[in-house]
Amino acid sequence: MTNAEPGLYDAETGLPSRGLIADRLGMALRSAERGGHEVALVLVALTSIEGTGGPVSDADVRTVVKEIAERLTAAVRGIDSVGRYGPETFALVFPGEVGDDGVRILARRILVELSPPVTIGVRPCFVTARLGGTTARPGTDDPRAMLRRADDALARARRPDGELFVLVGPDDELGGAD
Repeated sequence: MTNAEPGLYDAETGLPSRGLIADRLGMALRSAERGGHEVALVLVALTSIEGTGGPVSDADVRTVVKEIAERLTAAVRGIDSVGRYGPETFALVFPGEVGDDGVRILARRILVELSPPVTIGVRPCFVTARLGGTTARPGTDDPRAMLRRADDALARARRPDGELFVLVGPDDELGGAD
């Protein structure tokens, strides 16, 4: 899909790959340390893709993933980064003055953007997503720690009784209750 360096960008969506998004997160953290602002990271997992009139094929899933990648890219600010974190998971890096309330607003916006069905031919496919996020304070975090916390928040969101979006802070314990 892109002519970029192999491995840096996802072949299906053209988005930065897991490694490149981790690098962008590291750059955002270094910039935050210099500028004294926060960085937020949100993981978006597509937890269900269902079509009307029968099962969804692998080709349909790929089409849905591409469409969701486009929607996510359109939903964020120009300074933000969207990447492919896993087969049906995306990572969003929000540098700048975001704060917890700003991250919650962005998460709601993402959920709204994902709510309309993806139409394949004449058939609608409905997507359900869960989001897990975290914030970092300048000089106190590294990309691996943030990714672990965001993974933990996403695992909490995926629980049967979980919220659509779970946000954990830099001081929250991993694996604990909300």
